[in-house]
Amino acid sequence: MERRQKKQVLLFYCEEAEDLARKVAAHSDLVQLQSINWRSFDDGFPNLFIKNAHDIRGQHVAFLASFSSTSVIFEQLSVIYALPMLFAASFTVVLPFFPTGSFERIEEEGDVATAFTLARMLSNTPISRGGPTSLVIYDIHALQIVVAFPDDGAWKRFHKLLDHFPMVICNKVREGDKRIVRIKEGILLVVMLSLLMTWCNLVAL
Repeated sequence: MERRQKKQVLLFYCEEAEDLARKVAAHSDLVQLQSINWRSFDDGFPNLFIKNAHDIRGQHVAFLASFSSTSVIFEQLSVIYALPMLFAASFTVVLPFFPTGSFERIEEEGDVATAFTLARMLSNTPISRGGPTSLVIYDIHALQIVVAFPDDGAWKRFHKLLDHFPMVICNKVREGDKRIVRIKEGILLVVMLSLLMTWCNLVAL
């Protein structure tokens, strides 16, 4: 019995993510780069064109986004909304960094939770033939990753393998009947989400 071949992923990307997209494609024969004309009208509003749009029908499609500033979010959302409507078999948005992730709560009346607004905009992405869009966020809002050791013993065993990461070393102390974990040394950086995955694994058939 012949083994089914994996389908290729058509990878679109914003201008800022072109170098990263090319590196991804260079590491896998299952990723085929596609391009978009990122132009603007005289008034500054986007004038966008998806090249080879007819080739999207029935294919797995991914878009590598970069919401690095408010000026690029609208044009990229326009593309994100358009791609799944071209009869894609599935659609995945890869967003390396979620810029408003640290403002998801209303602490006092009048606060605008911009993270919630951006999340709603992404949630309204049209469905593809394969169903709802998959949204992959590598980092919600922390720009760095830190390794936290629960005690000195863990640090002694593993720190040499992780010297290239910032570290936090904790220790356990007793206060009465309680055991409390405190930061002994290091800089504490909170990482809310780190997903390590590839589009190739998502589309294996």
